[in-house]
Amino acid sequence: MELGTRPIAIKHTRFDARWASVRRAAPPQLMRAELGKADVRSGLNEEEIFARVNRWVNRRIAYRADDQNYRQRDFWATAQQTIARGSGDCEDFAILKMHMLRAAGIAPTRMKLVLLRDLAANADHAFLLVRTDKGDVVLDNTTDRVYSGREAVAVRPVLSFGATGQWVHGYRNEDRQPVIASIPATGQRVALASVDQRSVSAVPLIFKTGFSR
Repeated sequence: MELGTRPIAIKHTRFDARWASVRRAAPPQLMRAELGKADVRSGLNEEEIFARVNRWVNRRIAYRADDQNYRQRDFWATAQQTIARGSGDCEDFAILKMHMLRAAGIAPTRMKLVLLRDLAANADHAFLLVRTDKGDVVLDNTTDRVYSGREAVAVRPVLSFGATGQWVHGYRNEDRQPVIASIPATGQRVALASVDQRSVSAVPLIFKTGFSR
């Protein structure tokens, strides 16, 4: 289980080209410089590294929607593009954090960019999820606090992307009947079983591009 869902590996999504353009390691010299500014140095434990990277990016980068920044509805910026502009939207924050953590020695296989619906704000959102020995933690541009994935109860993950693939997130409705999930971009429908539903009645998963948060 992940964020209260069952992640199901899929081969293709409409975001594949965007993910391919941002997943490659950022320039090491640039990332080392950012880590230095964030006061991330050798000898820190992982919890402190996560906290410093999350806080630094949240305070260094101004939130700006893609249509203002790039004149596109949904644009995924590389870490270097976000640093150069000094602004970005939620997935841009997450991508920059991912590459800073990678430069700090966190294995790429432990990190995922999660696309989700924020139920409290009624808006599309994205954040970085990192697997640790104590469970998953979230680095989110809406708070400087790094929090446990178990606390993310007001979100509905839809898709996630990582070093080993991409996943659609499945749910079960309140009466524990299987749910049919529609995979974005492909139209493929998948029956989901033994999947917990945490906060809303499950309906077919249909996700639109354009993150407004």
